[in-house]
Amino acid sequence: MTGAPFRVARGCTFWIPGTGPAHDADRAHLFITLTAPDANDEVLLVPVCSEHSKCDTTCRLGAGDHGFIRHPSYVAYHKLGVYLAARIEAGVATGAVEFRGMIDERVFAFVCAGVDISRQSAPRMKQFYAERTR
Repeated sequence: MTGAPFRVARGCTFWIPGTGPAHDADRAHLFITLTAPDANDEVLLVPVCSEHSKCDTTCRLGAGDHGFIRHPSYVAYHKLGVYLAARIEAGVATGAVEFRGMIDERVFAFVCAGVDISRQSAPRMKQFYAERTR
């Protein structure tokens, strides 16, 4: 007997292959789900990327902030995106997307606060987030 199917929720993290930079598109990133699925089954996700000299410094993460993060990283608010929860769930079911657990609540609060603080968050992404977290 199998358990209930996996469901996307706020604070879920995923390893999504094929989300690397243009010069290395086969690489993958860790993504954090910032909102619960809405009436349209949409969620807001943000990737965590390796830190570099020109990265957004709004929310830096490091080893210990998530089991997957092993070196200096940052939350790439310029890459905030709206995704269909059903597509993520289907990816998890087929193994194309890897569920990497829930993020620590303290770290999650820090990441979420950065949506409004970062100059790199697109206004429409800030609005999407605000409308679903009031």
